[in-house]
This record gives sequence, structure tokens and C-alpha cells, in this order.
Amino acid sequence: VRDKLFNMATGILACYRKTCTSPNSAAGQLILPEALKLLPAYMCSIIRCTAFRPGGDISADERVLGLLQLQEMSASQAVPLFYPRMVALHDVLESETGVPQALRLSYARMKEHGVYLLENGLEMFLWVGKAAPAPWIQQALGAASFTSIDANMTSLPVLPNPLSARVRDVISAIRAERKPFMRLTVVKQKDVAETIFLRQLVEDKYNDLASYVDFLCHIH
Repeated sequence: VRDKLFNMATGILACYRKTCTSPNSAAGQLILPEALKLLPAYMCSIIRCTAFRPGGDISADERVLGLLQLQEMSASQAVPLFYPRMVALHDVLESETGVPQALRLSYARMKEHGVYLLENGLEMFLWVGKAAPAPWIQQALGAASFTSIDANMTSLPVLPNPLSARVRDVISAIRAERKPFMRLTVVKQKDVAETIFLRQLVEDKYNDLASYVDFLCHIH
């Protein structure tokens, strides 16, 4: 299945280059039409989902569950599963409303002093950097410092301050967009559970899977 998806993507792009581009186009230039600019990103992401990702870290039961979930999903529900949404929470303004702008899914774009919320339509992760400001942790998570954060919490405490309300509002707004209720998992930087979070960063290299940049070079 992975090979078929890869061949399909390269075939579509090769056909477009052959029949629709100018003869004067540079030979080494990767040309993508406006409607297909996200095709390589989604193809790179699809082969990373539980249903198709290679490797022995996925049990047969988990893979079958992933396939069944895909069969039941609409296109709009599958989009965040293939390319999750990540937003920064450490710099949200308490006076704003709604969900912050989404970020590219790469660890290199994250900061150690940052706090990020990532959701894929099925589950939600709150990643806390080891240098996250203590006042933010105290006001939003109710912990004295990074080391005292309870990684087993599945909901944020209701605290009497504007930052707590703003962060909880972002989580509620995202949950309202999705059909299944997404369980919240708190992930501390460099903790064991961070591996699960890193799988969601689909633009990075993961085990034997190429990064998005390497994938672009490969299909080109």
C-alpha cells in the first residue's frame, strides 16, 4: 500500500510536469500546481499513520484499528489525522478568542520554553518544554514548576486567572470541531511519553521514514 501511494503521487506530478508546464521550465525544478501543492505533504503524512506506518512498534491490533477508523472517516475527519494541527499556547493573549494559528509540524520549529497543543482528530497532546516559564505553568497547569507537572492529568484544572480560562477555551474550541471527544495527554519534554508525540510531527524524520524535505527530493 505504501509503495502504491508513493507511485501514485510521483505519477500525478510527473504527468503534470510533462503535459502542463512550460518547456522553458528549469530541469531540476519541482513544479506543483496550486491545487496539488499539498499533495506531497499529505502523501508523506499518510504513510506515517498507524494503518500504514512500517515498523515493529505497532501491534497487529493497533494496525487493524487504524484501518477501521480510516474506513469510517469522512475526508474532513481524515485531514487532521494525516496532518495534525499544532498551536502554541505559551504566547496566547488572554484578550483574544478562538484557536491560535497552526504551526508547521517539525520539532525544529518548537522552543524549549514553549507549550504546544497538538490534535489529530482522535487525541490531543499538551507538550510542555523543560524551560517553560514557571508563572505560565503555575497559572495554567496548577503546578509549581516543570518537574512537578502531573503527566497523568487528562484535564486542566480550573484556576481563577485569565490564562487558565484562555487555555481551556482553546482546548474546548478544538474539541467542539471534532466528532469524537479527544482525550488530553500531557507530555513533558524528554519524558518517555514524548515518543508518542514525536510521531505526530510528520515533517520530521522518524525511524526509517524520511522527513518531508527528503520526501520531496525523493519524489522529484
